[in-house]
Amino acid sequence: PPARNPGPARPRDRRRRPIVTVASLTTLALLLLSNGLRVDDPRRRPTASFRTPVPRPRLTATLPAGGGEVFGVTFSPDGRTLAAAGQDHAVRLWNTAAGRPSAAPSATLSVHGRPISTAVFSPDGRTLATGGDDGRVVLWNTGTHRAFATLDTHTRGTGTLGFSPDGTVLATSGDTVRLWDVGTRRAIRSLPDSGESLLSAVFAPRGRILATAGSRAVRLWDVSARPRPTTVAKLTSLVGGMAFSPDGRTLATGGDDRTVRLWDVRGRRLTATVPRFAGRVNAVGFSPDGRTLACASDETVLLWNVRSGTAAARLDARTRTVEAIAFSPDGRTLATAGDDGAVRLWDLG
Repeated sequence: PPARNPGPARPRDRRRRPIVTVASLTTLALLLLSNGLRVDDPRRRPTASFRTPVPRPRLTATLPAGGGEVFGVTFSPDGRTLAAAGQDHAVRLWNTAAGRPSAAPSATLSVHGRPISTAVFSPDGRTLATGGDDGRVVLWNTGTHRAFATLDTHTRGTGTLGFSPDGTVLATSGDTVRLWDVGTRRAIRSLPDSGESLLSAVFAPRGRILATAGSRAVRLWDVSARPRPTTVAKLTSLVGGMAFSPDGRTLATGGDDRTVRLWDVRGRRLTATVPRFAGRVNAVGFSPDGRTLACASDETVLLWNVRSGTAAARLDARTRTVEAIAFSPDGRTLATAGDDGAVRLWDLG
């Protein structure tokens, strides 16, 4: 998921300042700490503290997901099904209703002729959309596990998929971003081409706001109208992961510059930066209660406390590269997947 240009340096304030003693500064610092106040200075944004040992989530299941990498994982809205999309051209489903699923999938969906990069459930859970390198998006009936529609979308492959909160619109990203009427399976329109490829697209949890990102900018679109997009930030590197908080007020992005940033959607401003990771950030995701942000980079997943701006936990995902993460709807389980062809489930307590 991109470094930002900090902009020109502000001119030095030449106004006379009152003299402040060391004692007064110390007293002020103690007061701030004792009252738990946070200083919202854009030059001092929250950073994680790794000095204090953090609890490790407990691994509860390892699910083989075929040969090759797993690029996407997602839970159904009711939490009863887990889907994983992978390099072997298939999507596997596990029944998670009883808690710990069996290693064998309950169903395997295969119609794409190329690796599948993404899978997402509709808000009512009745449809599963899958997309991959063949540029097609396939819609599946989750009750019968049969494909009922195919959308020819992107010539250079599909990057991400996202349903609108009411389930009536599907956004697909690749060489551009296209909007589809789910009921008629017809294209509504394509968003103006920005010249970027591998775009990410995600709907806000309420309304018709769609966030898109590539290698140039993070933008917000009102898909119910045709206005010009609002640019949240200009980019210098590719965004690999993007997610809205459950209340829709915060947008998290992470990517090639090894940094995760949190943006105030309404104010269009940067509010926090998670410290740089060792490698590229491939995925980010908020817990259902919005208190925790999971960030995947290399073999590590960091669980970030959004409110305090500190590391709540981190885990070794037991794979060389974590490609995808997903919280269960109840927030008690985190699914991780990567280049070793397995999905792992972690009990978050």
